[in-house]
Amino acid sequence: MSLEKGNLQNLLFDEPYNITHQMLRGLMGAFLKMDAVKQALMSDLLRSRFLEFMKTGAKIAGMGNVTEF
Repeated sequence: MSLEKGNLQNLLFDEPYNITHQMLRGLMGAFLKMDAVKQALMSDLLRSRFLEFMKTGAKIAGMGNVTEF
């Protein structure tokens, strides 16, 4: 219901005076206002960067065997 009303980002990041929450609310709000095709393209890009970041972090932490598929 909050997704339909356009206030999902306000529920997830609910501290109004926290600068990090303000930034994340803005980013998520902009993402949710995009049309479906742009959301899909952006989602693929963010997902691949996130997974690459996690893989690099695991290697740095010495958990190299976690990243082998």
